[in-house]
Amino acid sequence: MKNLAVILLLLLFFCGCETPPSQSAIQPPRRLGADAATIYLLRTPGPGVLISGIIKVDGFEVGRMKHSTYCIIHVTPGKHKIEYTKPGWTLEFGAKADIMCQAGCSYYMIYGSRMAITSFGGPAGATFSNQGDMFTVSEAEGKATMAELSLAFTYGEKEANLAPVPTPMSDTPAADAPVAPAAAHL
Repeated sequence: MKNLAVILLLLLFFCGCETPPSQSAIQPPRRLGADAATIYLLRTPGPGVLISGIIKVDGFEVGRMKHSTYCIIHVTPGKHKIEYTKPGWTLEFGAKADIMCQAGCSYYMIYGSRMAITSFGGPAGATFSNQGDMFTVSEAEGKATMAELSLAFTYGEKEANLAPVPTPMSDTPAADAPVAPAAAHL
């Protein structure tokens, strides 16, 4: 019986309890106008490769991603809180960042983590954890980093019936864009 109790406690410890999304969080709209801002959240390689991180916008979960991936999040213009978290039992501390988004603009944010010693002493000698950091980068740095990653998910979409807003991901012209005539070969 004692062994069963120990096994149950270990299962509870390692499996953890996932907290459901806060009831006070309001789901961001999925269909947006052409003036929507675009956030590219890039998860660079680092510790914690097996567990997906939880991505939240203004407290609402919009998706999950692992290391070496990125996500595209379309949001309304204005201030937004972007969060990258993991279950507490992974000992990886996530990060939060506030970002002011302007209509039609794109933003590149990188989340990275690194191993850190969080305390000394105790029976183990030292406690290690993953420390997370989230910050914005230039478009050039964002695109260069994104080229090394794979797409995890896209949240939201811009209205198609309005003028298309070019995205850094597309090199193809819109369907209704004029096409230059081909040069004649001599």
